[in-house]
Amino acid sequence: MPEVHHHYDRTAVAERITQPSFDELVDRSRHRVNRTRKARLAGVAVLFLLTAAPLLTLPGGDASNTLVVPPSASLPAWDAFDIIVEFSDTRYGVAQYPAETCGQGWLSVTQDGGKTWSELRPHPSIPTPSKGPEANGACVRPTATLAAPGTLIMGATAGPAFISHDSGQSWREYQPQVRVADSVPDGIVPRWPCDERQCKEQGLGWYDPATGDWMVLKNQPPGTEYVSVSVAFDGSIWVDGSGPDGSGEFQIAASRDRGHSWTDRTPAEDIDWLGHAGLLTAYDADTAYLYPTERDGFSLYRTTDGGQTWQPMPAAQQFTDIVFVWPNRQGGLTLADRAHQQHLSTDGGKSFVPVSLPVWGATPITGGLQGWPIDVAAADPVDLYLSEDGLTWQPVEVPYYQRP
Repeated sequence: MPEVHHHYDRTAVAERITQPSFDELVDRSRHRVNRTRKARLAGVAVLFLLTAAPLLTLPGGDASNTLVVPPSASLPAWDAFDIIVEFSDTRYGVAQYPAETCGQGWLSVTQDGGKTWSELRPHPSIPTPSKGPEANGACVRPTATLAAPGTLIMGATAGPAFISHDSGQSWREYQPQVRVADSVPDGIVPRWPCDERQCKEQGLGWYDPATGDWMVLKNQPPGTEYVSVSVAFDGSIWVDGSGPDGSGEFQIAASRDRGHSWTDRTPAEDIDWLGHAGLLTAYDADTAYLYPTERDGFSLYRTTDGGQTWQPMPAAQQFTDIVFVWPNRQGGLTLADRAHQQHLSTDGGKSFVPVSLPVWGATPITGGLQGWPIDVAAADPVDLYLSEDGLTWQPVEVPYYQRP
């Protein structure tokens, strides 16, 4: 495939990317950036709830650790809804940028928690399908999936599959296989291939970093309508859900041995809102929290025996419009509402006190948490935060390159 290797020549790509001195960034309009950030905050909050690979909230990145050029009237720069960011752990992350042509794009990687980022590296070119969404004028955007730090997978949704073992500097085409595994390796978060029913039927699994094959667990969780996965700080795995359309019965299953075996932990207690589905966040194999997805008020249940029994936490009923719930490594639990108010419990949800953190919401990654700024205008140019313990947070700026 010489034509493919030529297409991904790093020298040729570098010549297409302008990387000016950072003094040029001083003249950027802070007023324009802050106004854009505020306008997009509400929409990004919804997107953050729906995806594990979150979209950036807005353009910023004028600190010395990012490679940025001012926007040009003739050549637009990427904006918030262009960039998808995913972190594998608290050090390794990937930011992906689309091309204006379907089937193409670029990525940039960090290996030090966002302190520095690589030059833009092109995605492998995905052929345009002759039938399907493209026939109606739609554009299917290709994105690479993190299989492990340094290993990226480009799935075969509209053509050949590609794998990179050097953070996107080079790619090779391969034929992915489906293989069966007894348990999930440490450091890997399992998932379903996609949210569609046919993907769920393939089973909970992950991409093998060595081969790119889809590894499906030999023993799947009991039941069929799970929609989300929560990996606790000790590596235990919890799954929960009630089906994509909310019509299935709510169910929970837990594994203490990385998916080798599963136990049904669906609450036997009479919880009135479970018919509308709930969400789960786990601290370890014994302790997890259950709360409703949509409700005028708020309700919180806690288990300390691995899901055998669930007890209500009455102190949480004082809150409304809670949109984020996450534990920290010390066993605390943080709630955040739509008004950006945060509440911390250090006694398992029995009581809460107001707390001020730089993040509005947080989701788990290997070895820690990833969170979004609670006030994006005040945080400018910070785009997101990383934390190993959920208490101290490292700011991260993502580069806003000029479009090649």
